[in-house]
Amino acid sequence: MVEIKYGEHYEVADLAGKSVAEVRELYKEELGIPDKAQASLDGKGIRKKLEPKIELNDDAELSFAEKSRRGLFFIGAMVLAIAITSGIFAYTYTTATLTLAATPKGEFAEVIKDASPPSWPTVWNRWKGVVPPGDLFDITPEATYTGDLVVKVYLTNQASLVTGYQHLNIKLQLWDDVAANHGTAVNMTDWQNAYADTARFELLTMENGMATFALQGYTAGNTYYIYSAGGTFQTQPWKAATAAGNLSPDFFCEVIQSD
Repeated sequence: MVEIKYGEHYEVADLAGKSVAEVRELYKEELGIPDKAQASLDGKGIRKKLEPKIELNDDAELSFAEKSRRGLFFIGAMVLAIAITSGIFAYTYTTATLTLAATPKGEFAEVIKDASPPSWPTVWNRWKGVVPPGDLFDITPEATYTGDLVVKVYLTNQASLVTGYQHLNIKLQLWDDVAANHGTAVNMTDWQNAYADTARFELLTMENGMATFALQGYTAGNTYYIYSAGGTFQTQPWKAATAAGNLSPDFFCEVIQSD
């Protein structure tokens, strides 16, 4: 037996095998079921277009109910209230603007190639020699800048150098005075602070291609120097090694803010 209910109306009948749509039509006038009433089978709502496809089983409970419009009315009222109040606020608040003025500055440090860099020696095939000492770059932090800096020196033509050299090792240092009277090597890394000034160096090679220095605790406005403290090289055994482009190292220096 199937129970059919709409509002306070209630019926029990043998309707097994009939579709929901058939039962709706059968009891439409008897129970006063409106066309817009939604059907629910065993407590689960059924979309109207599916009613012809759903058949009833014994002990099924089929009910019809109109959708409540109170919720829609409440939502509409809330939307209207928000629109009204937002319109009120739109015409009652005051405005203000603020510009935080920046102080423009130029570079926080200047880096230039040294006026008297060392001269590279004459080399031959299968030649072992030493890297000449001398200042390579001059670095001057801006007079009012107080942040820590990082200095990086690169070999920029490694692809050519490997044709000319079997190995090239350049010892670089960062000093607070010119090569003629270097006074104190500037701090580089914590572990190097335990060594004498002459032991503080970064090795620049064709393999690593870059040497890094930390410029900390410096005097703003003073000039600091990237210094070649020597090193060694050995040229390749073939004739192409003697081409000038394969033997002349190109350096690039940049100064950036410390993280």
